[in-house]
Amino acid sequence: MNKIIFEKLGWEEATRKGVNFEILLMSLVCYGWRQWNTKKKRYFGPFYTRYYRQIDGHRDILKKDISQFIRQVKERERQRPGSIYRSYRDFSKVLLAAEKFATVLPRLNFSQYSNQELAKFLTPYANAISKTIWYDYNYVFLQHLGQDLYQIIRVKIADLKKQSELFDIFTLARQSSMVQQEQKAILQLVRKIKEQSISLNSQKANQLISRHLKQFAYLGYFYFRGRPWVKSDILNRLKSLSKINPAEKISKLSIAEKNNKNWQTLAKQYSFDKKELLLIKTIKEMTYCTNLFDEVWSYWVWKSERLLSELQDRLKVSKKELIEMDLPEINNFLLLGRPIDAKFKKIIRQRFKDSAYLMINNQIRILSGEQLKHYRQKVIDSVSAVKKVKILKGQPASAGSAKGRVALVFGISDLKKVKKGDILVSKATLPSFMPAMERASAIIAEVGGLLSHAAIVSRELKIPCVVGIKFATKVLKDGDLVEVDANKGVVRKLK
Repeated sequence: MNKIIFEKLGWEEATRKGVNFEILLMSLVCYGWRQWNTKKKRYFGPFYTRYYRQIDGHRDILKKDISQFIRQVKERERQRPGSIYRSYRDFSKVLLAAEKFATVLPRLNFSQYSNQELAKFLTPYANAISKTIWYDYNYVFLQHLGQDLYQIIRVKIADLKKQSELFDIFTLARQSSMVQQEQKAILQLVRKIKEQSISLNSQKANQLISRHLKQFAYLGYFYFRGRPWVKSDILNRLKSLSKINPAEKISKLSIAEKNNKNWQTLAKQYSFDKKELLLIKTIKEMTYCTNLFDEVWSYWVWKSERLLSELQDRLKVSKKELIEMDLPEINNFLLLGRPIDAKFKKIIRQRFKDSAYLMINNQIRILSGEQLKHYRQKVIDSVSAVKKVKILKGQPASAGSAKGRVALVFGISDLKKVKKGDILVSKATLPSFMPAMERASAIIAEVGGLLSHAAIVSRELKIPCVVGIKFATKVLKDGDLVEVDANKGVVRKLK
């Protein structure tokens, strides 16, 4: 293991959010893959890999594994049309099963569990959520489906505006996500407050906000980081949204929902054949599962708070420290029956600063401190300095144009930086970014395709979006004045 980790194995960046995810999350991700890799019978759908790593804010997989997966998926779909669609239906069942498991967690009295019982419970706990990882990366490697659909639309329809409208409808999830439902619910709340002249300081407003939080508070989580939304979060959004016409926004959302329900009728009007209809159906299922994955994880962490709190008490650690431990480490300290020691706390503090999480041939290694420094020197290729460019080019993901000041968003702590009309620039977006995305006049993302989160949400919000602009967060700085032409996929730096 020591020798192989320093070999250049042919890694390819799969996803990038700009920050390293917590070790506990990475542990659950790799737990899922390691469990799947032990199965003798392999099924079509899940992505298989024995090699995975997180370093410098991105997640990497071997190029050969990615190429093999894409090849196999295309061949399977050619031989058995609908295979991708059916695999995503399976994925949705796995996600909903995890969500169902999570609903039980708050009812369990973990304080009555012995250390051995608590350690034993971590196995079914990990099994339930880590299964979702088997399918999660598929959407990253199947972004070409969006391009395939767009080319079909271009052949059938000459009008650019109509092309964009149809693509938006055909790539909407088959079912509204919780983020979409929350967006509509808060607009309805704004309308009610306006129509009934309800003061935001009144008891009535407090009741309405409490009801909203009861249903949607968990969307504030950023996996194990972040927190559930609280009253002040909703109040700030209500104040911001009070300047718009909620009825007009609600009407647009309702029209989009209606068009989505009638997508098959619309497709038949333009003579989409059976194969093309299946492609649309597959993309809608893929978009639904992509949204559902993030939301189920947020819900999972919300419902796990009681368990996490008990683990913190037993091990005498803060939540920040706990989530920088992996499952075997938590399990070992529970079975030892004592809190973590000073030596291990020092390792955790190193992980706060920086770390790398490696799965090499199904074996786990966590690097920090001098080990990480040595790994970087041996394995990581240095990135040449980013040129001072004035024009950046990417892929148009939601049509339109906008001009505004840049607000860089790397995590939920940056959301407050985004003011009304700003251009939100990120490595990639997440559901927890929604309050800031509502305020943005355009979105720029370093990674993603036509079916990425940034692209999907931008089309729902009807704001311009350009994805796939490498190094956007390095070239652009907070406060830069930029012009976004999402019709051509061009961003111009003005000042």
